[in-house]
Amino acid sequence: MITNDRWLSKDKLYHFIACVALTVVFGWLVSIMAAVAKEIYDINKSGFSYKDLTADVIGVGVGIIIKIIIGV
Repeated sequence: MITNDRWLSKDKLYHFIACVALTVVFGWLVSIMAAVAKEIYDINKSGFSYKDLTADVIGVGVGIIIKIIIGV
């Protein structure tokens, strides 16, 4: 089931922040794996959301930029 959720919501903010944090601490691969696993889990719960995955990918990108800036 695919959800018809909003682009701007607290949930998207949580996805973004979680992926930024995971990317900075563990790296982009762990962050992407966690994001995809969460959406696979949600298929039978609240439904799959490509908007959540978009927020995740943006968070990973920002996390990579932060890592480059701080030199980690």
